[in-house]
Amino acid sequence: MLNAFMRCLVATLLALLVTAAHAAYPERPITLIVPWGAGGGTDA
Repeated sequence: MLNAFMRCLVATLLALLVTAAHAAYPERPITLIVPWGAGGGTDA
């Protein structure tokens, strides 16, 4: 019985730690760099 209680306690603590460590992602805007210009052979 104590073993099952300890497993539940550890699982609960791990779940709380994961949610506390989770930051709002992304914190800054994401910049995409595309190495070619707009348009191409398929746009004709």
